[in-house]
Amino acid sequence: MGNSNSAVFFDERGIQAERIPGNVLAKAQKLIQKIERGVPYTTFRGKRLSCNRNMISIPVGRKWRMLARDSPEGIQIFAVISHATYNHII
Repeated sequence: MGNSNSAVFFDERGIQAERIPGNVLAKAQKLIQKIERGVPYTTFRGKRLSCNRNMISIPVGRKWRMLARDSPEGIQIFAVISHATYNHII
């Protein structure tokens, strides 16, 4: 992952960040910080999944997605995954 600050950021949120390119992690970190500050996930073309309306998919470039849960505490990102993996989950 490269940057230990980045590793701590994702570890604190329980997000596995191994095997994810650094540029994807940097963008994901910026998006997560904005969402945590209250910017709506729809600003980033995020959408609720039709199979589970409490789950949200937020694109991180063409080949990567973040998955989030909508909870009483707010939107919580729990994974950064490739689009190929995302397609197998959905």
